[in-house]
Amino acid sequence: MKLFTTFILSVALFFIAYGQTDIVSISGLADENLSFEERISLGKAYIDGTFPHCDLDFIAPNKPDMESFATKTEAEEAMTNWLNNYSYEKRLLEYYYDLKYNSTTSVELETSKNQTQSFNEPSSNFENATPLDGGEIKTLSSEEFVDGHNPNMSSTKAGTTMTISGSSTSVCVGSSYSVTWTYNDGDGYAGTAQWSENGSTWYNIGSGSGTYTRNYTMDNATGSYRTFYGRILGNTGVTWYTATNRYVYRRYAPPAPIVSGGGTYCASATITAKAPCSGEQTYGTGTTTTRYSPLYGYYNYSRSVSLIKSDEISCAGGGGGTIYGLYVYVGTSNSHTFTGIQIRLSTTTATTAPTTFPTGTLVWSGNYTFSSTGWRYFAFTTPYTWSSGNLLIEWRHGSTSWSSNYPYFNYTDQSSNLQTYGYSDASMPTTGTNTTQRPNYLLNFQVTSPTTYWQNTSASGTSTATPSTSQSVSSSGTYYFRSRSNYGCWGGSDGETVTVDPQTNAGTMSVTNTSFCAGGSTQFSASGTVGFQALEHQWNGTSGTWNDWSDTNPYTWSTSTIGTLYVRSRAKSGVCATAYSSPVSATVVPDPSITTQPVGATICSGATHTMNVSATGGISLSYQWYKNGSVISGATGTSYAATTTGNYYCRVSSTGSGCDAINSNTVTVTVNADPSVTTQPVAGTICPGGTHTLSIGATG
Repeated sequence: MKLFTTFILSVALFFIAYGQTDIVSISGLADENLSFEERISLGKAYIDGTFPHCDLDFIAPNKPDMESFATKTEAEEAMTNWLNNYSYEKRLLEYYYDLKYNSTTSVELETSKNQTQSFNEPSSNFENATPLDGGEIKTLSSEEFVDGHNPNMSSTKAGTTMTISGSSTSVCVGSSYSVTWTYNDGDGYAGTAQWSENGSTWYNIGSGSGTYTRNYTMDNATGSYRTFYGRILGNTGVTWYTATNRYVYRRYAPPAPIVSGGGTYCASATITAKAPCSGEQTYGTGTTTTRYSPLYGYYNYSRSVSLIKSDEISCAGGGGGTIYGLYVYVGTSNSHTFTGIQIRLSTTTATTAPTTFPTGTLVWSGNYTFSSTGWRYFAFTTPYTWSSGNLLIEWRHGSTSWSSNYPYFNYTDQSSNLQTYGYSDASMPTTGTNTTQRPNYLLNFQVTSPTTYWQNTSASGTSTATPSTSQSVSSSGTYYFRSRSNYGCWGGSDGETVTVDPQTNAGTMSVTNTSFCAGGSTQFSASGTVGFQALEHQWNGTSGTWNDWSDTNPYTWSTSTIGTLYVRSRAKSGVCATAYSSPVSATVVPDPSITTQPVGATICSGATHTMNVSATGGISLSYQWYKNGSVISGATGTSYAATTTGNYYCRVSSTGSGCDAINSNTVTVTVNADPSVTTQPVAGTICPGGTHTLSIGATG
């Protein structure tokens, strides 16, 4: 492929002025599509003022924007990546700034293709620019220019582009995404588009123009982002177009919140969640320095352990968290390289640092050179999840030649011995000395400000309807909260099992017969009970001692004991309190008995004789008079007036259960006719001293 790139600005401007349409016009290109040599020319044009609308930042399009990063970690990683992979952009910037402000008269710049280009001091008029070789500016075609300078050089013509796009710039670990390379190798000879994941190992895509897409799943590696590269090679295999890198930021899911409140409860329960720790948490702000901890460079071997209490790490009342790295504050600029460094994390219930060094989980190992003051970051190769307990941070280094130019570290004096250190020239220490001087740390929990969401009974729920850390429930089940990062990454969930006992209810008591006769019966029952245990009773009042009576509900009761029985229900549901109902009563009365018997009589025709009866006992007594064994209609009172001859009695009845009817004594009422003379007396005459018997006969 022979495509053209302006190499020396004066020649390029000459071509432009003479209307060579196959020559690239610098001012007509989109800044992000500039090739390396075009950026060289553009920089000189900027210095000279020919294209003042351009900005020097376009000379280094891959330079990261420091304002776009959320954390210091991401910014540092991006800058390191730029310096490692685009050092020529840094040199270009330095060159042009120096040229603009220091009036450099001549400079030679080594390009990325090991070619050296020379430039004159910028002039106020490009027409006066003089080639360094003293030759004349000639009208050349594109191919004449390229062949005259380097017949084997690959070049690029207008239209050579490559862009890298992604389905998302921010992807949660474990989620899928895609990256697409869109390329066009221009209007010259065929070139080759390539892609790479590391900037060093390249894979061919194709020639001409087109798109190429790769699908990925975001891995759970350290580092804030993944970088994807693209370029177009010329026909001789030389890189003539480099695409702007595509950064896909790795977003970590927060750990699960810590949920508490499970158990057995009455009626309802409240469960709560503590959100996981997030962001960068600082532990210690002291400015005094120490040489012993965490590493001591005056000895071949050193070891230390720091204890950070759990209430320090609780992140303003939050739960646990995943630690992705830590910073330690260096207080001096002494330069010293430690080899064989290990950082190990573990937890303990002890409240002071141990004097015997623990062996925790290895999270970082390697060599490190300290040479300046400030926070120094160690990104863990194995993130460490902390949920409870006091955190132990163990440091060690070995096989390092001692030096007197070792660094000191800032510490904060603690109220108890939260630090242990040890050192030796012979071997790794196993025990150390306690101190209150704990180094200043900054722990990186990576995820920024996660939100905790209520998921009800779904362990894998993704509902964002209820951001909450406390919920009341009234039924049994396992309930969950789940955390979600500010980038939308769902973390783990944590739940608690709740058993909710329904509220105890002793119910409402009822009785079928509030009164009944001895030997009769009644039924007690409690309705609407929850957690029914038993019926309790006591006689003739409610102020005495209640006694268990029956665990049967309803309960039918019969007795011949006279009196009033009070009954209540007792209930208890699970852990709920015992409840008692209001009592009901039933009165036991004797059967009916007649206290006044009727009296018979003999009366004359037309006269009446009233008989009376009275009775006690029973319930709702009723009366019925009988004559000669037959009911006397309407005779239902306690008295009856007889006018005819007959044998009379009264039957006393009761409506209560078990109550018997009773008959009064039978009495006779006789009604006689009025008297009438059947034999009249006969008159007679007698002598003095004589007698005369008078006789009369009568009936009735």
